[in-house]
Amino acid sequence: SGIGSNGLTFARHVLLGRLLDAQSSAQLVDDSLADNAAYQGPYGVNDLLPGTDRTVLDALLSPTRTFAPVIAAILGENRSRVRGLVHCSGGGQLKCLKFGHEMLYRKDLGQIEAPLFEELQRVSGLSWHELAKVFNLGIRLEVFCDPGAVDEILGISRGFGVDACVLGETLPARHGTALELTINGVTSKFTG
Repeated sequence: SGIGSNGLTFARHVLLGRLLDAQSSAQLVDDSLADNAAYQGPYGVNDLLPGTDRTVLDALLSPTRTFAPVIAAILGENRSRVRGLVHCSGGGQLKCLKFGHEMLYRKDLGQIEAPLFEELQRVSGLSWHELAKVFNLGIRLEVFCDPGAVDEILGISRGFGVDACVLGETLPARHGTALELTINGVTSKFTG
């Protein structure tokens, strides 16, 4: 589904409803929480996630894999052409703004299939900008590299069975701007 550990608790409480028996519920929900603070979503664990053939539970629990072997291979063959790596957790799609100097990041997420995040946005009512602060929106790792290294890096990633694509570009920032991010895609455009 593309979800990582960042925002997973929020996603569970927004999407899943309290359709659990009392015994199971006692194991999942802190008794001190107000009834309207936990599991208020419209879905049961076995309901299909709209736009997919997966259950909501399967999408939320989809396996997370480590990128260490992929990164090791990329750096082993392209260390001098890699300019940075960003793991999109703890800051989601805006995390890149914590790195670099006088840079403009441009991302286009329109090519990313994001049914889980589209449903989170619909059910929660949060803006895409807010979701991008918390969630990776389906992109778990960004590799910033020289243009000449793109095809090789994509091939390495795909060789490990990890889907990869070009999401955007980095440019020198406009005069007087330290760091800037523009994201197109999913269903909106915003500047971070």
